[in-house]
Amino acid sequence: MKVLSNLVVKSILGENIDKEKLSRITTEAKLDEKDSQGCVAAIAFIITSASRYAVSEKSLSNELQQIGFPHEHASALCRVFCDNVGKLTTHLANNSLRLSKLEGVSCSDEGDFVQVVLKTWERSSNSVQSTSFNIDKQQLVLLLADLKQVYSRMEEIEAESNNT
Repeated sequence: MKVLSNLVVKSILGENIDKEKLSRITTEAKLDEKDSQGCVAAIAFIITSASRYAVSEKSLSNELQQIGFPHEHASALCRVFCDNVGKLTTHLANNSLRLSKLEGVSCSDEGDFVQVVLKTWERSSNSVQSTSFNIDKQQLVLLLADLKQVYSRMEEIEAESNNT
């Protein structure tokens, strides 16, 4: 249980799951592929929920045992959770409510217009996607002015919230 929980924590933190190790663990436990996927999903749900709601180790252990986890499995999962709660909380806070993240922007002058290429990391596919569009040079100047204004307002709001 401890090894499986560690694999799940690595997955939550954005690392790839070692499929071979997962397969070996689930084969030893005599689980088929669907059951192993269910176990991974359940453990991920338990760990992310416990991190999100700042559940104590004792409370988590008690709750797991109340839903039928053997004491040894609950203890193993709780140890893994406690060892990684700081990293999990930070990772979940950084990625909450985030669907995509801007990775880069490039522009090229095409005469009457500018071609803009946006590279974004998409959470749903866990990969970088490119999106390009053409924009009139005058519209680009207006867009940049609007974005600068929005950015400045966001900084003001952040400063206000830090002062309170």
